[in-house]
Amino acid sequence: MEDAELAVHPVGGDEALDLLQIFGRANPFKEGDERIGVAARNDAERLAARAALRGLRVGELRSARFVDDEVSELLDAAVDCAAAARVAEWTVGELASFLLSCPEPEVRRVTPGLSSEAIAGVVKLLSDAELSTLCARIFNPPMGSTLGARGYLGSRIQPNSATDDPNEVLFSVLEGLSYGCGDVLLGINPVDGDCRNVARLQRALREVVSTFELGEATTYCVLAHIDEQLAAHDAEAARGGGADCGADSGADGGADGGGADDGADGGGADAPPPVACGFAPLGGTTAVHRTFGVDMRALLAHLERLHAQYFETGQGSEVTNGCAHGVDMVTLEARAHGVARALALRTRNWTIVNDVSGFIGPEVFGSAEQLQRACLEDLCMGKLHGLTMGLDVCATMHMAVTLHELDTVTDALVRARPAFLMAVAGKADPMLSYITTSFRDHARLRLRHELRVSDAMAPFFERVGVMVADGLGRTMTARAGDVRHLYAQLLRARGDARADKALREEADAIVRRLQARGLDLGRGHDGSFDAPPSMHAALALSLDDARRVVALDLSPDYCARAAKRGALLLDSRAPCRSVYVREPQLGEALDDDALAALRAHASARAPRTGYRVALLLSDGLNAEAVEGIAALRFETGLRAQLTARALPCDPTLYVVRRGRVRVGYQVGRELFAHEAGAQPLPAGAPAGARDAAPAAAAEFAHGDDARELCATVHILGERPGNGKNSFSAYVAIACRSLWAEGVNHDSAKVVACISAAATLPAVAVEQVLAILVAGLRPCTARAAGRGCALRADSETAGRLRSCAGGTAH
Repeated sequence: MEDAELAVHPVGGDEALDLLQIFGRANPFKEGDERIGVAARNDAERLAARAALRGLRVGELRSARFVDDEVSELLDAAVDCAAAARVAEWTVGELASFLLSCPEPEVRRVTPGLSSEAIAGVVKLLSDAELSTLCARIFNPPMGSTLGARGYLGSRIQPNSATDDPNEVLFSVLEGLSYGCGDVLLGINPVDGDCRNVARLQRALREVVSTFELGEATTYCVLAHIDEQLAAHDAEAARGGGADCGADSGADGGADGGGADDGADGGGADAPPPVACGFAPLGGTTAVHRTFGVDMRALLAHLERLHAQYFETGQGSEVTNGCAHGVDMVTLEARAHGVARALALRTRNWTIVNDVSGFIGPEVFGSAEQLQRACLEDLCMGKLHGLTMGLDVCATMHMAVTLHELDTVTDALVRARPAFLMAVAGKADPMLSYITTSFRDHARLRLRHELRVSDAMAPFFERVGVMVADGLGRTMTARAGDVRHLYAQLLRARGDARADKALREEADAIVRRLQARGLDLGRGHDGSFDAPPSMHAALALSLDDARRVVALDLSPDYCARAAKRGALLLDSRAPCRSVYVREPQLGEALDDDALAALRAHASARAPRTGYRVALLLSDGLNAEAVEGIAALRFETGLRAQLTARALPCDPTLYVVRRGRVRVGYQVGRELFAHEAGAQPLPAGAPAGARDAAPAAAAEFAHGDDARELCATVHILGERPGNGKNSFSAYVAIACRSLWAEGVNHDSAKVVACISAAATLPAVAVEQVLAILVAGLRPCTARAAGRGCALRADSETAGRLRSCAGGTAH
């Protein structure tokens, strides 16, 4: 694929720019645009670019091909030709004036004819105040619903757990409901995205929806890869809701005992379907979709089997994954919205889109002002695409955004009338380590801005006693925030006949165990729907500690101990920690000295080592996590299991200081690709014929070097801030010839949140071993032809969206 050749336009003086340069320079400054070389260097360049943009014809922007890829074809096919003809001769400046001055019905007549690039162009010309005003005049509720309608503010409950603990998930959902949240979606990001766990989490969410009879009021979704969602759907549908892709159907209630009821609805005739809503992350180029593990044709086929779909987008993922093709972040985000519009038109499904701005980190933008601008841009573009558009107004723990600033930005953005906002327990996601809108915030924001929950959900909140039946859809009762009361209501709806006191005592026992983990559940509010002072102080301390940890390199003491164990110490191109955090792409490759040392090390080994697995360790964003005893136990435990399986493992640990996910792929290339050109073993030669090679079990023996599958397991420090001090293990599997060409995220899977307080090292070892055993079998190589390129699940994709910075790293 090549980037398109675009017409050149004068921008004042003797300078002429093509459309990509004009569009890039016209943006307010963001670090992500600077990173790919399209940002204006000063205000004069920015103003000149905006003047040139203002005079461009809308029709010219539709005919221009910003990127020559499948996404561009999909976008063009979704534009209404009759509406496009009406505006083709308008300039972008005239279009902006029309949108700001005309009533909503007039605006609706032209927006179906606007290309995504034209919508991006308009947004670049508008101030923050103009964007907010325009957003507040356009509403796109789904057919027959009040979600996203004028006067309403919905919410998606995100009940994430660092261990996928069903009780934590359940009580997070119940706490959200107790504050009037969840009228849009109950949507969980799984730590483990395989079919069995997806099925288990789907049952947990479905059971709440079914028990409370909310099937017509809200929906639910497990944000795994669409393949895993549909596999779980098919397995459960085949067995009436009780299957979980071959696993034992009777999962326990989690570490805390009691509470969660995996599959209590039994899949009866009135129960919601196994998959109520399909999920996919969307970007603005075909290349970034490959990184996400998304094939557009396959995705469309999957979505056509469902009746509802939920998409996530957000500025920066194309830039951090090297998939921007010289296009600025605003335009790429508009293209992602165009993909959502196209899929909605093709499937005719109920469709909502969530913009996750601020999730990547300071490498794309880092200030509160930039966050507010990005959210306004994305909300406006989503609405002009006709989408029911929500916002996850969020910031990573290492961005320069305070809790007070995040509240201020959120309050300002509510005035622009998003369809919904994210909602989490206690403002900090316990698995993804970022801050966003809390359950409490929603109760406060609805009151302050005189907004209401959806008409379909309000009767439920009134019925369970957390909302006043005054017709306003926002007035909370004294029960607001009482998760123990909601738990009792749930059990009562299941048919539990015990006294309320007994049910509340059972709830309290579970809540106390969850609170002992540091979770902000069951703690109530301060009377005005703010966090109790103790919880506010604890979150502020967590933010401070996260910023401290992000600034730490691997310690000299750790490096000395690792060297004594035979580790090879390597450095990325980042010269120091502050540069590394600011320019994370430098952590994706080794510096020249390190690369030379690695090549010398690889060349010094016997020419046919036969190693199939190599272990690496990088600090990522949390050096403390990988220096700790949990990481050592994981490494030694995995080596022992590989030995027991007779799976040849390189004895050297490759330690990369200031390293990110992609540096592991470079190390793997140097270790595995140099053997791809070696002569294969003679036919019938025993596995032990490899020089200096461990004897491989026949299960893993494979004589054709170019097709032989090899793997890296990359231990990487996760974002700090979730209180778990955790790391991930990224497993990349490919044949030697593919390692030689270059491996990327589409060959990787992740086991996440590993620590003594989350996924235990021993459990993570078993999960990684299962990936390796399944991926390294010769039959996998034969089936794949050239080797095995693992399709990353959507949680992997989520964690890799920004992978220079990474969702987790």
